[in-house]
Amino acid sequence: MNIQNVTKKVVSSKIELMGPIKRMNRLISPLFQIGWFVESLMTQTLITPVIRTNKIPFLQSRAVWALTATTVSIMAFGVGPPYSPLASALGLTHLPRLYWPILMLTLHSYMGLTQIVKVWLLRRHWI
Repeated sequence: MNIQNVTKKVVSSKIELMGPIKRMNRLISPLFQIGWFVESLMTQTLITPVIRTNKIPFLQSRAVWALTATTVSIMAFGVGPPYSPLASALGLTHLPRLYWPILMLTLHSYMGLTQIVKVWLLRRHWI
């Protein structure tokens, strides 16, 4: 089992868990849609630094400037749409203030869990 397969399984599992929540909301609101978009883009983008190294990302190992710049750019792109001049034309709405601390908690939890699983797999020489 290689790191790409592990990543796909972790991401797929997360999506599968969130699927029923999305289906329960038959009338998907613009707020839910933009929140889902931002959260998905952030988790998919931030997982790259975690899986690219056998060390602890950001503390023991830092990515090259190009990867860091790309990651920051993608995240900025994800945060920008609801606050852009085109937001109303696209049917987007601002995210509430409470969304951001919850997103930070979600991102840190997801990255931490991925790091734990990665270390576990490394110790068993599965990746």
